[in-house]
Amino acid sequence: MSTYQGYPFQFSEPVETIGPAPDRFYSTLPVRVSKFSDQIRLAGEKAKETLPARLGIDSKLLIRNGTLTSCGHVVSWMLPECPPHLIPSVVELAELICYLDGRCAARWGHSSVLMFMASIISLTKGQRVSPQEIDSVSYFVDKILLSSSLLNDLYSFPKEFEEHSSAGNMDTIGNAMALLMSGYGYNEDEAANILKREISELEERALEEFHAWQNSNLTRSPSLVGYVFTVMTAAGGFNYWMSHSERYFRTDFATTAEDRARLVRNPDSCLGCLQGYPAPLALNGHSTSTVELDAVSESHVSGSDSSLTSMTTASSHVSVDGLGFSGMEIGITDKFQKADAQDVCHLE
Repeated sequence: MSTYQGYPFQFSEPVETIGPAPDRFYSTLPVRVSKFSDQIRLAGEKAKETLPARLGIDSKLLIRNGTLTSCGHVVSWMLPECPPHLIPSVVELAELICYLDGRCAARWGHSSVLMFMASIISLTKGQRVSPQEIDSVSYFVDKILLSSSLLNDLYSFPKEFEEHSSAGNMDTIGNAMALLMSGYGYNEDEAANILKREISELEERALEEFHAWQNSNLTRSPSLVGYVFTVMTAAGGFNYWMSHSERYFRTDFATTAEDRARLVRNPDSCLGCLQGYPAPLALNGHSTSTVELDAVSESHVSGSDSSLTSMTTASSHVSVDGLGFSGMEIGITDKFQKADAQDVCHLE
């Protein structure tokens, strides 16, 4: 794990990411795991026993939407530097976040969750970072968070599809996979391959920029360095946890791949074009608009369908006593925006 060489980690150790099958783990970010994984797992089991009665929530849903997997608790991976004395509180918070994410109709910004949890750990370690310092590293930190958000969309697509299908609100599904299928005509495999490529390219650029920053002569406070490493370990660990989480890889879905395939529009429908990618195989010779949708601005997005705008940004408005992220927005699907009506054509 040369990426983290020289940083004084206290409570975690590096992990060689060889656990999941290769076709299920697509992230290249370094991964660390807590030295207190057993303590974290026990805290997670206790939280699942006590939280339902204390908060009046469904224990079965807490377990299904929870954070404990066959390879450990999410806190072990996402927050490997969590101090031992904070484990019970942080584990309960993680359980509640996952529970609410599964219960609330509104889509949670996973980048925001990562930033929030990372900020708590940074704060407990005395790392006070100014908004200006955070902005100074956002050019590569944002790419890291964006890659995690896209990876979450990839892993969670069957789960989200089932939940929205059951609730009868498919028009509000906020997932990049769904957008690529319904807005651009790609089948599920094609959409997944697009996201995998985007994730790989984002992480490659982010790590290059991180190493350049790390090796530069720029003045960096110890708190800023700690903040960057905390966010990076949070993203890398979260990606690893998702790849083996029963939260996503379940066998009891009522909906099938055939059901999800109905998201793909008829080739005669009005579809957008995606820069840098071939047209969907289903077009079979149909031509599309030559419009390129590489960097659509937020103002452009605001004019599109409301059901699509929910997935375009992961907005963080967190302020935790000295660690403020108010107003930060991370475009999750800048490249995957549906064009305005005048920018696409009906296929022939």
